[in-house]
Amino acid sequence: MSDTEEHLLNLLKIAWQNEWRLKSQLAERDEEMERQRNEMQREIKRYEDLTKIYKRMFQISNGECVDERDSDLSH
Repeated sequence: MSDTEEHLLNLLKIAWQNEWRLKSQLAERDEEMERQRNEMQREIKRYEDLTKIYKRMFQISNGECVDERDSDLSH
């Protein structure tokens, strides 16, 4: 194998290693973004649930909607 061929082969190996490293980093980033998205979805759901609870508490404190069947929280 000539020096030129060996040099090109080494460059190819470096390029492959860089590609693999980049793909690995992108996969890690995607996993982290998915984790954060799930966490945000849980927080949004929690906020929506609390909003319903506070609305129900307000209605009860004002004497409104005392029948559970009128509440959107009855399951």
